[in-house]
Amino acid sequence: MHSLLEIKSLVLPVYIGRTKEERDKSQDIAFHITIGFTQALKDEKTDKIENSVCYSRICEQIQQLISQKQFSLIEKLAFDTFTTVKKLLPAPKKTRVRVCVQKVHPPVAHLKGGVSYTYGDFF
Repeated sequence: MHSLLEIKSLVLPVYIGRTKEERDKSQDIAFHITIGFTQALKDEKTDKIENSVCYSRICEQIQQLISQKQFSLIEKLAFDTFTTVKKLLPAPKKTRVRVCVQKVHPPVAHLKGGVSYTYGDFF
């Protein structure tokens, strides 16, 4: 059996941009995270929180990551987010993670749908 845990649209202010002027003001970034499990988790059978992957803790760690630095590229933000999430998983070698970071309103004329970058060990 395979299962997925999805964190959809965690929107956080991130200091990100190609230039210093762009990085001086935070931009909304939407984080979309998918965690794939290759075997059943204990919480599926026990219904106990201590046997689960805590998505709240994952969100808190992402917030901590972005509060500590500025980023020039969404590619680096996606990679660092992937690394952070992967370290929080009980069996990182038996799980797959996909991280998509999306600049919701990038400072590009006429670009209305944002821009995103996806990084992970499955697609």
